[in-house]
Amino acid sequence: MKILSTIKQIDDIDLVCDYSDGIVITNQIVSARYETSFNKEEIKAIIKKASSKHLEVFLQVNALFKDDELDDAYSLINEFKETQLNYIFSDLAIFEIGKGYTMHNEYD
Repeated sequence: MKILSTIKQIDDIDLVCDYSDGIVITNQIVSARYETSFNKEEIKAIIKKASSKHLEVFLQVNALFKDDELDDAYSLINEFKETQLNYIFSDLAIFEIGKGYTMHNEYD
């Protein structure tokens, strides 16, 4: 089991690093409910800072996608193909597609 904390700003990483195994972030393209939508550059900065604190980063992917919204979701997932970004999926279809882009096979 892992203890995860949701952050609203990048500096929150410093507040949760002593008692969390990782952090959860959101983005308006793939997240259904969010108070903060981190853009691609912010997500990259979060991954870098969290890694320096030995924290994992999880992107909440829980939106219900229409066919015309999938390209944007694929693009976002593909953007982080070479990073240590993890995902929390609630839609198995997007999960299966995500595996082809960037997911590690530990979830197979």
